[in-house]
Amino acid sequence: MHPRLAEERGTRLGMCPQLVSEDEAEGVCGAPLKHYPGDRAVTCRWCGTVYEPHAWTALRDWIDYEESNARLVQPS
Repeated sequence: MHPRLAEERGTRLGMCPQLVSEDEAEGVCGAPLKHYPGDRAVTCRWCGTVYEPHAWTALRDWIDYEESNARLVQPS
């Protein structure tokens, strides 16, 4: 990827896991999370949740879990 494009588009990490409603089935933010070069934290541009570096391991685990479940649910 062209270096300037990475700065403008960021690196897609996965979907935001922040609960925005009490109803877990429909209450997860789900907006795409991106990391931009030079940013110290990952911020969801939809719900505003900030993920500091100390939370990145848990965030990655959640994203991996959700993506693996989505593959299992897709019709064949």
